[in-house]
Amino acid sequence: MAKIYNSDVTKGLADSAGIQINTDKIPNELAEKIVPTFETNPEQLRKTTIVVHNTGTNATATTIYTTPANQDFYLTGYDLSLSKTAAAASARGYLMFTTNGVSRRIYIQGEATTALQAGTRGFLNHPIKIDRSTNIQIGLPVAEATISMSATIFGYVNESGA
Repeated sequence: MAKIYNSDVTKGLADSAGIQINTDKIPNELAEKIVPTFETNPEQLRKTTIVVHNTGTNATATTIYTTPANQDFYLTGYDLSLSKTAAAASARGYLMFTTNGVSRRIYIQGEATTALQAGTRGFLNHPIKIDRSTNIQIGLPVAEATISMSATIFGYVNESGA
């Protein structure tokens, strides 16, 4: 069995495992079947730090967020909603962004002869890296006052700027 000689590791083990130092012995060696895991680069672990919302009501794209010029932005999730009155035949909206120089869209659609509200959301297991200095937008392909769309995006920037 391997011995643990690093006091910070044993203290961290005691703290995170809830070991009571006055009554229990803190393990100082690893059994053959126990595999420790460490966050070797915790500064690279990412959390969603940017949450932005906007609404659009015509065929002109509405910018939700402009990615920084000197940092990488990663999209981690979105929440899209669409509403229309009975006067609109159908409704379709989109969230648009650029990744690797290619424009991509996530669509939301509603088909009904009556008033309608629709929504979709997604949280991405593998965040999408959005190109620098580009806009994340929502849009409606048809200019009709009886349709509106709103979106919220979630993401983070790479603080290192690399």
